[in-house]
Amino acid sequence: MLRPRLTDVATSGSCPFEPREGPWCGLPLLGKPFDCHSRASLLRSPNLRVCNRGGTCGGSHLSSRRCYCRLPAESARQPVSADTGHPWRKFFPDRAEDLKHGQTFQDCGQCPEMVALRGGVFTMGSPESEEGRQNNEGPQRSVKVSAFAIGKYEVTFGQWDACVSAGGCSNSPDDGGWGRGTRPVIHISLEDAQEYVRWLSGRTRQSYRLPKEAEWEYAARAGTSTRFSFGDEYSNLDDHAWYAGNSNRKTHPTGGKAGNPWRLYDMHGNVWEWAQDCWHGDYNRAPLDGSAWMAAANGDCSRAVIRGGAAFNGNYIQRSAIRDSYPRDKGGNALGFRVVRTLSE
Repeated sequence: MLRPRLTDVATSGSCPFEPREGPWCGLPLLGKPFDCHSRASLLRSPNLRVCNRGGTCGGSHLSSRRCYCRLPAESARQPVSADTGHPWRKFFPDRAEDLKHGQTFQDCGQCPEMVALRGGVFTMGSPESEEGRQNNEGPQRSVKVSAFAIGKYEVTFGQWDACVSAGGCSNSPDDGGWGRGTRPVIHISLEDAQEYVRWLSGRTRQSYRLPKEAEWEYAARAGTSTRFSFGDEYSNLDDHAWYAGNSNRKTHPTGGKAGNPWRLYDMHGNVWEWAQDCWHGDYNRAPLDGSAWMAAANGDCSRAVIRGGAAFNGNYIQRSAIRDSYPRDKGGNALGFRVVRTLSE
């Protein structure tokens, strides 16, 4: 049986509507012309989440705020084959098996762009021989993490301001005079960041959250075991991070430096980033399964882990293993976050 081909919906064009009931997309039905006012041509699937970032807008019903998009004219039909299963699945990624490692996607027009990462085992922490190492970075141990998707960039002021405008976020933080837009949002407490991921989850009907510390370091290392994701040399840091040596002591728009091998940006520098975990002064008795370390025993759950270094910090503070803590209910001009989306197995 032939079904509409959805490939180009996710990759081309733009739809200006921002439906509040979840994206609804109208597609040519079995190759027939699409009537943007015909409900018969509407594919009613709750998993269609690409309308406001793909296709050409064909109209909307103001009463329902639904967005109807056309496929580009060159799109054609394709058969369902036994080896691909349901032909829509790979375009609406909910499960780890539907995504390739490094595949990017976006659940709505103002949502963070996400990068899917396969699960794996990595060595967390730094060796005692690493220059600049701090005692809280050990002991090293092997940690297994499950597949997840993480923000390609830190959450920006533009994305945060969308949450404030929609009533999902209560804090409207100051930008320090540096500018908003694509700069990473700052002056955000962990509690503020939790408001954002709750809003994002409700809007997209997906499970967004903050990274677990193990997930954060797994993503930052991107398969490497060196001091930085690009190697051990401090001399190459200028190309990969905003830090005290080049930032003029302020944040910069996200993505302005080279990404790591998994095309994640600003994992070194720009702003510190929140993780879920309670603060512990070392990795003794830390989980080995990639779960968040929320045990208060031998730790401090009034403080949470922060990772990655910031534009105000020196070069050794930008290393992949660097970690620190901050009070959960406080924010700062060097502290932001990026989001994770859970992928079901």
